[in-house]
Amino acid sequence: MNIQLNVQMKGYFDKKTIDWEDSLMIRKGQPQWKVEQRRLKEGRGQGHGVDYQPYIKTYDFSSKGVRTRSLGWKTGRHHHFMSRDEYHYFLTLEFSDRVVDIREQYPLLPKERTIEIAKELNVSHPSDDNGDPVVMTTDFNITVLGEHSPEDLQDVIRTLKPSLSS
Repeated sequence: MNIQLNVQMKGYFDKKTIDWEDSLMIRKGQPQWKVEQRRLKEGRGQGHGVDYQPYIKTYDFSSKGVRTRSLGWKTGRHHHFMSRDEYHYFLTLEFSDRVVDIREQYPLLPKERTIEIAKELNVSHPSDDNGDPVVMTTDFNITVLGEHSPEDLQDVIRTLKPSLSS
């Protein structure tokens, strides 16, 4: 669906045509499969190092909590964090000699597998307001040097949750 918009900026009149089907901006109320399709089309949750893009970015949804973006010196790209705990853990990873890559907001794909695991555990799978299952993510997928051989790289998955004790 193409929509023509008339935009007036700084005294200039301009007409722009936007193809909403191809637009990569995520809009509220959009079907979950379209959101997932767009994120994957953008390359989110894929790649390594400077080429990695988190599956969820800080500007994808509104929040009253703390969200942070920080430039990583190991990866040379901006990282997106949904909590202070994630950001502080990231700083720890940045200074670890064993860590070679940090990928945050990492998608757990395929979604069908996480749905299957939820059924096996008899727990409900996360879903959107329409009841459609969503792609789950983990806070970090960290690539570290092997303990016995530096060439032996390992991916380590980490999820951070606040403690209930004070």
